Parts: sequence; structure tokens; C-alpha cells
Amino acid sequence: MRAPLLLALTTCPLVAIPVTTPLTLSEESGFNELALTINPPVLPADTATSTLTSVPGQPIMATLDVDPAAGTTQEFSLTGGRIEGTDTTFSGRTIFVGSYTVNLTNLGGTVSTPNPPAPVDPATGKFDATLHQFTIDQGQAAGSISALIVGTIPINISFTPTESFTGSGSGEGTITLTETSANALTKNFDVEVTIPVDITEVTVTDGQEVTIRAVGTIKLEGSAEVPLSEYIAWTIENSIPGAPADDDNNGDGVRNGIAWALGYDGVTDASPSLPRPSELVPGGFEILLPNGGTAAPLVAETSSTLGSWDDIDTGRLSIGSNPIPAGSTGTVTIAPSGAPREFIRLSNSD
Repeated sequence: MRAPLLLALTTCPLVAIPVTTPLTLSEESGFNELALTINPPVLPADTATSTLTSVPGQPIMATLDVDPAAGTTQEFSLTGGRIEGTDTTFSGRTIFVGSYTVNLTNLGGTVSTPNPPAPVDPATGKFDATLHQFTIDQGQAAGSISALIVGTIPINISFTPTESFTGSGSGEGTITLTETSANALTKNFDVEVTIPVDITEVTVTDGQEVTIRAVGTIKLEGSAEVPLSEYIAWTIENSIPGAPADDDNNGDGVRNGIAWALGYDGVTDASPSLPRPSELVPGGFEILLPNGGTAAPLVAETSSTLGSWDDIDTGRLSIGSNPIPAGSTGTVTIAPSGAPREFIRLSNSD
């Protein structure tokens, strides 16, 4: 007798849990104070400070890959959100040469990760700041330069999404996670990110070069609630927080832990992915995986008595792998063993 069987084993925590959380600019002294320098032709440079703050209701979103046990991350990315800077004025004069005044107003921009995710050294929390980007895409520099050599030059520079003042971070950044509380399902962490920036841009006005430089350290902060495992995250997302992996909350005959590992949500019927006699391989079995891909590795196991179980030899699986890797889709067939009776089940290899 050949009968398909699906059983769930206890799901253990996975190492990295993806979490997305809002971050805003810190008000801590020494951070988010952008030293802006304008260097006009002929005349001396001048530096002024623009203080950066977050735009209310528009936080920068951080996506972290968190190990809740260690309180570390090995990759993260920044997207969206808006920041704004205070207005500044630059001026300078040299006797017998000339003078200038430039007002920088209505500054706005963001911090982002152009090619996410960016790696982090989990042991130190340090990362390559050049993998992240600081952009001023709103504001205007307006004024004029008067000098004997170049005459009067009007300054009118607009920062827009298509004409932005953009550059990568500089040197080494840091990300720290500090545990603040915990319960049976999650841990809460304070999150801090620092990104040094040092950006220079040269613009040409009336044939004369004007150099603008921005130097400072961006500091973002917020908090993150991190589930203790990806399975627990699945139960929270599906409004059954902490439901045991061996339960079958939606009554489809597939236990929670296996439904999660297969890549189903907590409502959809997962029984189409139960192992069953194969229509493709006479005497064998097949497993129909969902189109979205599996969420965790699954081990195909065999038994003739239901008393003890063994991993099926990889040579019997059409994909040549056991466990079935996370992200798998399509139909996995299992060649017949030749035994008179065989039961098949899937277990979560984690």
C-alpha cells in the first residue's frame, strides 16, 4: 500500500529575520549638522551649517536582516522618506577684488541605498558608507558674485529630482541594535545608523565654476520589533500570533509549520501540496509546490511502518536535492522505491 502523508515537526528559530521599520534623524548634538562650503571663483570660500531634520510623517524606511538572538544584522537598506535643512547664507569679500552673497534656502532630500541590500559586518556593526547615498533634490542657491576680474555673476542654482546634489557616503558607517525588551514571541531593539558624508559638486555659471561641498554625519534612529523566528513572524502576519507549528488553524489538513515552510499564508488551502501518488512517475510520488516558492527548506522523508522515518535518497527526487531548497516551485517527483508499502511526509528541516 502506498499512502501520502504530511506531518509537521517543531519549527526552530532561523538566524536572520527580515524587518522593516521607520527611522528619523536624531537630534543628538554633533550629528545631522551639514557643513556647507561655497567656493566661488577668485574670492575666498565660506562655510555655514545647515541643520537637518526629518519631515514629519515621512520617515526613512530601513529594512534589516536581524538575528534576534545576537542582536545583529548582516545587511540593511534605506528607502523613501524626506529630510529638510535650515536656510544658510554665505558671503565673502576681498579688498580690491570683490565680494559675494549667496543664500541657500528650502533644502530637502533623502538618504537611500541605491543597490539594496548593503552588507554589514555583524560582529562590529560597521559597513561601507559608500554603498548608501545622500541626495539634496530640493532647494535653491541664489545671489551674486562681483569681482574685478569676472564682473558680476548672478548665482541661481536649483536642486530638483532631475538636477540634484547627490553623492555617496564617505568612509565607514555603523548600525547598532540595542535590546530594550522581550516577550515569548518578539524582541524590541533600539536602532541607530550613522553615515558620514563628504560630497563635492562643481557647477558652472556664466562660464565660471562654483564649488559646493557638504560634510557631516547623518544619524538615524528608531526602534524595531523582531519576531524570534520566521515562523513566528508568519503567525503574527496571519493573525494567529504564537500558534504552535503542529496546529492546523485553518483546518485544511496541513499543519501550520508546513504551510508556512511551503510558502502559503494562514488562510489559503495548502492541501494541494500534500505528497500524493504521481501522475508523471508510475509508482512514485509528487509534490506540487506553490507558484510563489517555498519559504523554508523541506525534507522529504519515507517510512514503511510510520514508526521510524528516514530522509529519501536525493537520487529519487527529480530536483536531485533533499532538503527541497527554499524558493522552490513547480512539481517535485519522487521515484518509486520498489518497496511493497511506503509512506511519504515532509518535515521542516530547520
